[in-house]
Amino acid sequence: MIELAQADALKGLKRFSILADHAMLLSQYAPDPEYWRAQANARRSVYSWLIDVVQTKGVDQAYHAAQQRYSDLPLVCYDPILSGERLALESFFTILGRNEVHSAGELPTDAQVEA
Repeated sequence: MIELAQADALKGLKRFSILADHAMLLSQYAPDPEYWRAQANARRSVYSWLIDVVQTKGVDQAYHAAQQRYSDLPLVCYDPILSGERLALESFFTILGRNEVHSAGELPTDAQVEA
């Protein structure tokens, strides 16, 4: 069970969404602007989805949905959209204090590698 209040989770997600908006604006100055714009847009899309899930179903259900979506992502990926989704989900886990993948130093058992 996640013990973070819904308002706190939403506040964190909205702030990360603002950072993704800023990244989209700044992407034009990056060496590969299309890549960074796509990645920032993917992050913003995931944050919007998570905000909706938290508002309608609560933090616990959002966590479980995010876990499922995260486990469906390839372990190594160079696609900006999948990379952005991975970053957004990891940020959400950090907000919740549940970033087991990084804190334990282990990879998920059902991780996939894009070939």
